[in-house]
Amino acid sequence: MTHSHHQATIKLAREEKEIEISKGPAHKIAHDIYEFADETVGHAAGVNKDELMLESYHKLGSLLAQWAKKLDKLEDANARPQWLKEYIQEEDSHGRPMVDLGTETLGFEVDHLFFAREKNEAEMSDDLMMVSQPKSMWMEDFKQLVNFCEKRGLDFYIDGFSTSLPGRSFRVVIYKPKTGPRNSLEFRENSLLGVQLYEKLKRANDGKSPTKRALVDSLLESGKLSDQKSAEKLVETLMTGHLVPKLLD
Repeated sequence: MTHSHHQATIKLAREEKEIEISKGPAHKIAHDIYEFADETVGHAAGVNKDELMLESYHKLGSLLAQWAKKLDKLEDANARPQWLKEYIQEEDSHGRPMVDLGTETLGFEVDHLFFAREKNEAEMSDDLMMVSQPKSMWMEDFKQLVNFCEKRGLDFYIDGFSTSLPGRSFRVVIYKPKTGPRNSLEFRENSLLGVQLYEKLKRANDGKSPTKRALVDSLLESGKLSDQKSAEKLVETLMTGHLVPKLLD
């Protein structure tokens, strides 16, 4: 790498860092927290660095888990989904009483299991959800999971929003969908349409971002989304995923 190329790389990294910091007070505070934690570990003396990093990782993970519960769109429920009750009854009737909900009884990896409902409106399911937070799953686990869901008309999604130990575990959310399994191809096509309409509105507005209302109206006019609620949810998803910037109402 040439000297000029190295300087350009450093300059680009610095500019990207400055842009990240300048996004707003929330980004600035979060950046300061990260810098403090990283420097504290980096300059610690008298302890094994690997041991310290691992211990700090778990401590920070515990804090992130607490934050995750506050940010999560799901909340704990002291009950079980109706579809799970029916499955257990079915197993009992076949002489296979269920002692525990785990790999032996469900066929796939289950860890840090809990049941939950959607915090706001029940958009995905009218029933409760079963949430597992394993540290790993093998290919066979996923085969069994898909088979389990297909047999019972269930769906599942996987994300990294673990409330067990973020960064070391992920979560699998199994639920009875309101309108059948989600069509990922249709979702991708609608997302692409939303981004294209955003760019079109932006060009028509002399390079200024359109309002959220304008983008929702454009999606409805396209005829690709069935109702206003679906269009509004898609716009929120695009903003959350940083596919379009945060739009004003």
